[in-house]
Amino acid sequence: MSGHGPALLAALIAAGGACRRDVELTVPRAVPIANCAANGGACLAAADCCSASCVAGSCQGLTTCLGEGMVCGVGADCCSFVCGVDPAGGEALVCLDPAQCLSDEQVCARSGSCCSLGCESGVCGAPACAVAGGACATAADCCDGACMGGHCAMPGPGCRPAGQTCAANADCCGQLCVDVAEGTSATCQLLPFCRVSGETCTTAADCCSGHCVSGPAGQPSKCQALPGCHPAFELCGSKADCCSGRCLATAAGPQRCATLPGCSPEQERCASNASCCSGVCMAGPDGTARCGTAPGPKMMMMMMPGHCRPIGDLCAQSSDCCAGGSSACRPDDTGTLRCLGAATGSSCLGARYSCAIRAQCCAGYCIADSTGTLACRNSCAPIGAPCSAIDDCCAGACAGPPGAMICSLSDPVTSAAVCTKAGEACDPSNGACCAGTLCALSSGGNTVCAAVLAD
Repeated sequence: MSGHGPALLAALIAAGGACRRDVELTVPRAVPIANCAANGGACLAAADCCSASCVAGSCQGLTTCLGEGMVCGVGADCCSFVCGVDPAGGEALVCLDPAQCLSDEQVCARSGSCCSLGCESGVCGAPACAVAGGACATAADCCDGACMGGHCAMPGPGCRPAGQTCAANADCCGQLCVDVAEGTSATCQLLPFCRVSGETCTTAADCCSGHCVSGPAGQPSKCQALPGCHPAFELCGSKADCCSGRCLATAAGPQRCATLPGCSPEQERCASNASCCSGVCMAGPDGTARCGTAPGPKMMMMMMPGHCRPIGDLCAQSSDCCAGGSSACRPDDTGTLRCLGAATGSSCLGARYSCAIRAQCCAGYCIADSTGTLACRNSCAPIGAPCSAIDDCCAGACAGPPGAMICSLSDPVTSAAVCTKAGEACDPSNGACCAGTLCALSSGGNTVCAAVLAD
């Protein structure tokens, strides 16, 4: 599938820019309409097909997927189901490793973009980057990304990026110092997914903060922390550090901020209004988009105390919440204090109804589609499908940039359910379509997964 594949009608995928209206909680969301045919339907050109593959007058399902580094349009194109900004700095979107680092043989601009921490002659692989004081020919040879006079520059102030030698976890930006081989010095390890503050970066997409700042002459660009609370995947010491109020231990060891299921609270990073509890996603002075305050008379006093919080937002006491009475602020199923509305007990929403939190849904799943729009679902999200938090996924982790998070596995597990591919039949009550596609009504009258692409 290419970037010129079928697109759903814009009016039906628009996220909207305001708080969720009451009518959205009483009427199921309409099934979008796609201007394309399901697999097996008649076609004249690839653009006629939801799979973007027309063979001998018939729409065909994709039999192959694109490998890492290949140009893609949506996540469904890729074997990894991850399509994003080129870590090497290219303008086109490319298929990526779910761990968000480059595998061996991939083109690289710096050692820190490679899973192996080695960028030799512009290609990821051995040997690993040179530590401070080591010999170098180019900046890409050095773990710090700074080569001066044939030697890697000595570490500057602050934490040490992945690959540099260390004596303790506290030395490293990723808080993980490991002796990987007997007889060698311990080195800082590269954490999976986005780069935490202090690590080297090429583009803003590399960083958990979405903020990659250029260094002085001869020095590398590095990820810089955002003001206030930490967004998802940044390191944390306690839940109070995180915009989500959720700080979890990871398999690698260090604790990192984790996203909440359902809508995102104030100050969490976002890509669309639909993903925020407030219905407002706005860029700050640094250019990074974060969830803002709900529209209303207090919006202009955004960070001042006093404005009430919508359903799904974090709270300290019930009076913080816009609705729900004396029990409105209570722990959700992750143990996080959120505005959950009135504790009605038995009422719940069926599949396809708009939601903000899992507790509103009868089946217990409030999952975003590829446009970022949340709706109640009847089942968990399979590998390759969109998600908001690990709680949404049937297996694996929920990772990726804001607006493009998917359920993924670092190590493939054959028994794990996989998403439904473009052009194949789907049930709009479940969020099973692969990333970048949406369950929509095809030209043949049946519901199939169809690509959601920008015009």
